[in-house]
Amino acid sequence: MRRFLAVIVAMSSACAQTNVQRPHLQGIGHVAYRVNDLANTGTFYVNGLGYAKTFPPAEESGKTSIALVKVNDEQYVELLQGDAQSQGQLDHFALYTDDLTAVRD
Repeated sequence: MRRFLAVIVAMSSACAQTNVQRPHLQGIGHVAYRVNDLANTGTFYVNGLGYAKTFPPAEESGKTSIALVKVNDEQYVELLQGDAQSQGQLDHFALYTDDLTAVRD
Protein backbone atom coordinates (compact mmCIF):
# COMPACT_ATOMS: atom_id res chain seq x y z
CA MET A 1 0.00 0.00 0.00
CA ARG A 2 2.87 2.38 0.82
CA ARG A 3 4.50 1.70 -2.53
CA PHE A 4 1.21 2.37 -4.32
CA LEU A 5 0.82 5.74 -2.54
CA ALA A 6 4.44 6.61 -3.31
CA VAL A 7 3.88 5.88 -7.02
CA ILE A 8 0.70 8.01 -7.06
CA VAL A 9 2.48 10.94 -5.38
CA ALA A 10 5.43 10.65 -7.77
CA MET A 11 3.17 10.52 -10.82
CA SER A 12 1.09 13.50 -9.72
CA SER A 13 4.25 15.52 -9.05
CA ALA A 14 5.64 14.65 -12.47
CA CYS A 15 2.41 15.57 -14.23
CA ALA A 16 1.82 18.81 -12.33
CA GLN A 17 2.30 22.02 -14.27
CA THR A 18 4.53 24.35 -12.32
CA ASN A 19 4.73 27.27 -14.73
CA VAL A 20 1.05 27.97 -15.42
CA GLN A 21 0.26 31.58 -16.34
CA ARG A 22 -2.98 32.63 -14.69
CA PRO A 23 -4.79 35.96 -15.09
CA HIS A 24 -4.72 38.30 -12.13
CA LEU A 25 -7.88 38.72 -10.12
CA GLN A 26 -7.76 42.31 -8.92
CA GLY A 27 -10.67 42.41 -6.51
CA ILE A 28 -14.40 42.15 -6.02
CA GLY A 29 -16.56 44.36 -8.24
CA HIS A 30 -19.86 43.64 -6.58
CA VAL A 31 -21.76 41.10 -4.53
CA ALA A 32 -25.48 40.45 -5.04
CA TYR A 33 -27.77 39.21 -2.28
CA ARG A 34 -31.42 38.18 -2.34
CA VAL A 35 -33.36 39.87 0.45
CA ASN A 36 -36.92 39.48 1.72
CA ASP A 37 -37.44 43.19 2.46
CA LEU A 38 -35.64 45.42 -0.03
CA ALA A 39 -36.55 48.73 1.61
CA ASN A 40 -35.47 47.76 5.14
CA THR A 41 -32.28 46.10 3.97
CA GLY A 42 -31.35 49.14 1.88
CA THR A 43 -32.02 51.40 4.87
CA PHE A 44 -29.75 49.22 7.03
CA TYR A 45 -26.88 49.40 4.53
CA VAL A 46 -27.20 53.20 4.28
CA ASN A 47 -28.13 54.25 7.84
CA GLY A 48 -26.64 51.36 9.81
CA LEU A 49 -23.44 50.71 7.89
CA GLY A 50 -22.94 54.16 6.38
CA TYR A 51 -22.73 53.24 2.70
CA ALA A 52 -23.83 55.70 0.03
CA LYS A 53 -27.38 55.49 -1.24
CA THR A 54 -27.83 54.94 -4.94
CA PHE A 55 -30.88 55.04 -7.10
CA PRO A 56 -32.35 51.73 -8.30
CA PRO A 57 -32.29 51.05 -12.03
CA ALA A 58 -35.49 52.01 -13.81
CA GLU A 59 -37.88 49.18 -14.58
CA GLU A 60 -40.73 49.16 -17.06
CA SER A 61 -43.28 48.04 -14.48
CA GLY A 62 -42.42 50.90 -12.13
CA LYS A 63 -41.86 48.38 -9.33
CA THR A 64 -38.45 48.31 -7.69
CA SER A 65 -36.92 44.84 -7.33
CA ILE A 66 -33.25 45.81 -7.12
CA ALA A 67 -31.21 48.34 -5.15
CA LEU A 68 -27.55 49.28 -5.52
CA VAL A 69 -25.54 50.36 -2.49
CA LYS A 70 -22.25 52.09 -3.23
CA VAL A 71 -19.35 50.86 -1.11
CA ASN A 72 -16.66 52.91 -2.87
CA ASP A 73 -15.92 54.16 -6.40
CA GLU A 74 -15.26 50.63 -7.69
CA GLN A 75 -17.45 48.37 -5.56
CA TYR A 76 -21.12 48.04 -4.70
CA VAL A 77 -23.63 45.69 -3.11
CA GLU A 78 -26.58 44.67 -5.24
CA LEU A 79 -29.76 43.85 -3.31
CA LEU A 80 -32.35 41.75 -5.15
CA GLN A 81 -35.93 41.36 -3.98
CA GLY A 82 -36.59 37.65 -3.52
CA ASP A 83 -37.12 34.81 -1.11
CA ALA A 84 -33.78 34.60 0.63
CA GLN A 85 -34.73 31.51 2.63
CA SER A 86 -35.79 29.24 -0.21
CA GLN A 87 -33.48 30.64 -2.92
CA GLY A 88 -30.44 31.33 -0.75
CA GLN A 89 -29.03 34.73 0.06
CA LEU A 90 -25.95 34.96 -2.17
CA ASP A 91 -27.06 35.35 -5.78
CA HIS A 92 -23.73 36.09 -7.49
CA PHE A 93 -20.53 38.09 -7.31
CA ALA A 94 -18.30 39.77 -9.88
CA LEU A 95 -14.52 40.03 -9.91
CA TYR A 96 -12.15 42.51 -11.54
CA THR A 97 -9.45 40.99 -13.72
CA ASP A 98 -6.77 42.22 -16.09
CA ASP A 99 -7.52 39.55 -18.71
CA LEU A 100 -11.17 38.55 -19.17
CA THR A 101 -10.42 36.18 -22.06
CA ALA A 102 -7.93 34.18 -20.00
CA VAL A 103 -10.35 33.91 -17.09
CA ARG A 104 -13.09 32.68 -19.42
CA ASP A 105 -10.78 30.12 -21.01
